[in-house]
Amino acid sequence: MLDTFLIDLLTRNIDGWNRWREEHPGVKPHLVNAHLQGIDLAGANLYQVELVRADLREANLREVDLREAELMGADLQQANLHQADLGKADLYKSILKQANLSEANLCGAILTAANLEGADLGQADLSGANLRRALLSKANLAGVTLTGALMNGPQLEYLIRSGLVIPENENVTRIATEV
Repeated sequence: MLDTFLIDLLTRNIDGWNRWREEHPGVKPHLVNAHLQGIDLAGANLYQVELVRADLREANLREVDLREAELMGADLQQANLHQADLGKADLYKSILKQANLSEANLCGAILTAANLEGADLGQADLSGANLRRALLSKANLAGVTLTGALMNGPQLEYLIRSGLVIPENENVTRIATEV
């Protein structure tokens, strides 16, 4: 069940939310199916928060700590995740169409079957991320780090055909491929 106290605290007072998180480090907030569309959550501590199927369309998540967060099936279309920390976050089947993920940390993130069409991933770190079956057409990968990222064998070729922007100096051979 969605905790209305926590939703209210998160949406009304980020400093209060962050203080509550510091005072309750063992609590993993359960915000499944939360409706947070367009909400300004910049700087929030969402470490290990359960946001499965949450509606975060157009939310401001700039510099948010989403490490190890559960975002499976979350809708993050056009969300601002600039410089957000999504290290080891689970974004399986999430929708990140046209999201701003520039300079974000996505190291070890699970992006399997995620929709990143038209997303800005410029300067993002996707080292060790699982991108198998992720949709990346028209995404900006300028300056992205893909060291050790997992992709389907034919996926890179498909991405290039789809118009993905890959800088000339990016060593795409660093991408590990799995079938």
